[in-house]
Amino acid sequence: MNVLSRDTVRRLERTAIEDLGLPGLVLMENAARGITDIYLREFPLQPDEQTFIFCGTGNNAGDGLAVARQLQARNHPSRVFLCTDPARFRGEALVQYDVARKLKIPMEPLFDAANVAEVLNPIAAQFPVFSCIDAMLGTGATGTPRAPMDAVIAWLNAHSPRTLAVDLPSGLDCETGIPSAAAVRASVTVSLTAAKPGLILPEAAPYVGRLFVSDIGISLEELKKYEVEPH
Repeated sequence: MNVLSRDTVRRLERTAIEDLGLPGLVLMENAARGITDIYLREFPLQPDEQTFIFCGTGNNAGDGLAVARQLQARNHPSRVFLCTDPARFRGEALVQYDVARKLKIPMEPLFDAANVAEVLNPIAAQFPVFSCIDAMLGTGATGTPRAPMDAVIAWLNAHSPRTLAVDLPSGLDCETGIPSAAAVRASVTVSLTAAKPGLILPEAAPYVGRLFVSDIGISLEELKKYEVEPH
């Protein structure tokens, strides 16, 4: 398993976009397909099992929304919980949100909830079995997650029988492996492009669970041939 720093991965992804000419949306689609494949392999879903997808900001939210669509295409029901006002979405995340809305993927706002548990508990009670996907915070996030994500993380850790984290468990530093005061305890983590250094450290294991990598549709060896200069 390749292990690369956050900055190196960002640089390689920029290479794919700027030097190879692959739109960011294509990279997101490739990553989401890989995440969905791993999710369905590692969490064999029962016929009536529901997937709750918690979306935060930026490309991490876009990844979560793309996974919701991938699950819909495979006839697996999911429900998206928006932890950030979608009016703040930009770029690929906004595209994914607009497509999910048009496809009528169920979405529930959490960003303005006074009490997260009061929203989540009645919905969870409707489903005898559910699994969760954490797509709240990406590698750029630092410090303790803000409200409502800190409360969502507490709810996930207390109620979700199994959780897959997209790129990294929200609240965990992907470089140092140090958890913040609120960090998702995932059963599976799917790191994008390459594993990040903090995810393989022993102290991160209770939060990372089983670690996998979803590529973006190009091998790292090929990306490195075209790598742009750091700046």
